[in-house]
Amino acid sequence: MIKHIVFFKLSEDGMNQKDEIVNKLNNLKNEIDFIVDLEVGLNFAQEDRACDISLIVILNSKEDLEAYAVHDKHIPVVQFIKQYATESKVVDYEVK
Repeated sequence: MIKHIVFFKLSEDGMNQKDEIVNKLNNLKNEIDFIVDLEVGLNFAQEDRACDISLIVILNSKEDLEAYAVHDKHIPVVQFIKQYATESKVVDYEVK
């Protein structure tokens, strides 16, 4: 199993779009059949170093992760979020 974790820090405009971003991310589970599980979280911490949204996607293999990255349902969501994210961080790792 592969865990793909992304943290997004949003601009001020992005904070106004956070519900739409969360909906678009959550919808990926229904649109990409090889996603095993998907979780989206909105941060409530008030720390300066905190990010605003987290995404955890669980996939079966590295090949599925590669397919996810270029999937035609994933790309428009990435493009939408890029309009509003000032920063993003990613971690991909294998769960044994």
